[in-house]
Amino acid sequence: MHLSRALTPATSPNSRTRGADYFTKGAVVHFDPQPGFAYAVVRGSDDYVVRLDVANRIVRGTCTCPHFTDHLEPCKHLWAVVLACDARNVLQLPDTARPVDIRFVAVPLAEDPVDATPDAEDDWTLDDPEFHTPRSRATSADAKGARARSA
Repeated sequence: MHLSRALTPATSPNSRTRGADYFTKGAVVHFDPQPGFAYAVVRGSDDYVVRLDVANRIVRGTCTCPHFTDHLEPCKHLWAVVLACDARNVLQLPDTARPVDIRFVAVPLAEDPVDATPDAEDDWTLDDPEFHTPRSRATSADAKGARARSA
């Protein structure tokens, strides 16, 4: 089964439409499929790193964009990578699977690897610094918020 068919129920129509446009226009500027997972870089208003991981009937994914971080649902960048996987016939699910049998798990980005979830030994985002918000960016955002509240 194509990954796009499996993830359609978990992905909003808007993200699918915009992600298809990104894919068609060549915004997936780096694509690195490996056995069981794929890394990619999608060029949008910034370059966003996407990772998809397929094991059994579970698809885990993450993206460094603000939409994914805020909503923990497939975004247009992730959908563009899903279409890249389909086009190259990688990360495909068993033909016997039905979309209702597939579960999408959004993997949140840890602001600091120390703050990772209790399942840290199974958290593949810890292996790649691209999947962490730099402390300086998080700290400056916290400081701006504090200044705004005190004003």
